[in-house]
Amino acid sequence: MMLSNRVIVSVGLLSSQTATGSLSFAISLYLLDITKSVSLFSLAVALSFVPSVVISLLSGVWVDRWAKKRVICLSDLFTGLFTIGFVLTVDWSTTLNALLFYIVIIAAIQSLLNLSFNAALPELFAEQELPAANGLIQSVTAVTRIVAPITGALLYGYVDLFTIFCLSGATYFASSAIQTQLQIKKQVNKTPADEISYFSAQKEVFSYIKEHRSIRFFLLYEVLLNSIYLPFILVMMPFVTYQVWGVSPFQLSLIEASIAIGTILGAVIASRTWMQKRLIRYFCLLLIPQSMILMVWGYPFGEENNTINITAVFSGLLLILAILNTIQNIPVLSQFQRTVPQHMLGRLFGIFFAFLNLAVPAGVWILGSMLSRENWQQFIMFGSVFMIGISLLGNKNKSFRSFVNENLSNTTVKVTV
Repeated sequence: MMLSNRVIVSVGLLSSQTATGSLSFAISLYLLDITKSVSLFSLAVALSFVPSVVISLLSGVWVDRWAKKRVICLSDLFTGLFTIGFVLTVDWSTTLNALLFYIVIIAAIQSLLNLSFNAALPELFAEQELPAANGLIQSVTAVTRIVAPITGALLYGYVDLFTIFCLSGATYFASSAIQTQLQIKKQVNKTPADEISYFSAQKEVFSYIKEHRSIRFFLLYEVLLNSIYLPFILVMMPFVTYQVWGVSPFQLSLIEASIAIGTILGAVIASRTWMQKRLIRYFCLLLIPQSMILMVWGYPFGEENNTINITAVFSGLLLILAILNTIQNIPVLSQFQRTVPQHMLGRLFGIFFAFLNLAVPAGVWILGSMLSRENWQQFIMFGSVFMIGISLLGNKNKSFRSFVNENLSNTTVKVTV
């Protein structure tokens, strides 16, 4: 029986990302137990961001030139081989830095895998299926953000780290085997660009971005937005709920789980073909209700509001927030996959991911270093107002309006020049 690409992508990504996330989390817990150092624990988490910036920026040329299905399969295969080889040859109990080295290498390979998946979607799915395919990837990623840490914590509590390494290695092998069944629906023809040098190819994509105003707009817009939005989700939300209002770890996990559920629901909504042009039209304005939801985080809950009520309120808010954020992003992402030349998608997505992965850690570090019980409400107000400003300015931007008008008048369009 031949499996559909939707099933293969779902199972492959879910297994691979869960293996990576659970093992990385278990390693972080191991370092915390052995060294009692919170800074080393934080370093282990932060190191997973570094390779994604470098790999995304440098490997796009090769992703465009190589067979993307082969890159996807080999990425998980090499991850599995490196994982098993590492656990059998390295004594990490005496050299803890070796574990940090492992995290960097695996994060680098998995960054290449994620970049290849995003660039390969137009080859794996028909044009009208791209929104649903992007929604599928976002849904799987949202689920693994919740499942992976829980899996890592459970495994760490019952088995040793050696066993977790072996289980993860086996999962990577299984994921690679499943992904060999991916069916290419649309072949990408060779172009003269495939024969030029590496540096010329990189120069080509930067020239393409320079020539296309709509791409420059969305790149700048996403960098500015995510330097505020994701740090609020990753730092501000846990701080407010856990440190300020005193919800339990279990209640905090329920609040975070609502983000995954909202992402899945948003992906279902955004995958509807008739919704695409409507959502593109309101891409910038959809940020305003999200900003208003963030403002509610600063509401001064009184002592009469117990943690159950606070958990229910924040779970509902984050559910709606995740839905809005997902339906905001998927249509535009799908439109670029339709219109940008396929031989350039890997490089273009690589640049996008590199800039985003620089903006998010920077925002996290700045917010984390300045946040306190005395000023958290001011930060919420500033971030919300900043996002509303981005929304209003972006909606009036000429490049964005031109992009919207072309998408409303044509089914298949070229990116705004």
